[in-house]
Amino acid sequence: MRRVGVGTTGGLLALSLVLTGCGSSTSTKGEEARQKKEDSVVLCGEKNESQECVNLKRKFDRDNDPNRITYVYLLSWTGEFIGYYVVKGKVSSNQSQMAPMDSAVHICTYADAACYALGEAPGDDGSYGPNEDGIFFFTVDGTKVTWNGMYQQTDRPLAIKAPQLYVDQK
Repeated sequence: MRRVGVGTTGGLLALSLVLTGCGSSTSTKGEEARQKKEDSVVLCGEKNESQECVNLKRKFDRDNDPNRITYVYLLSWTGEFIGYYVVKGKVSSNQSQMAPMDSAVHICTYADAACYALGEAPGDDGSYGPNEDGIFFFTVDGTKVTWNGMYQQTDRPLAIKAPQLYVDQK
């Protein structure tokens, strides 16, 4: 959430007065209350930030720990647990890619700087089009697993009767 700057607030206040009639004490009090509320907002990273900001930072830190161990429980379409994997690192979307998904394509035969259109860029593997739906992750021994169904990920094993689907053979 961002705060409205002084110039914008003044413009909004002036517009409010024009729309509601000059000297309207109700709109002035409303604007003052709105400004007071905006001024009380604490942005992420600032002193006294919200618990939501704290939670988002904790999630970011965990998701970016390459040595983090988690448990991914696979579910059937009826909601039953099929089994689980012990995972090292982050669960990722198959739709993610490292480069932009769009690129500027020159569409004219002459050298006109304004003659570009936005086109689909090739994916990380050099092909075009979306990847298959689902997620992928790596087990503790580095085995890549791809899944396109429902799942649940936890930081600790759950007390669920579900078989471990892959056991590290090392």
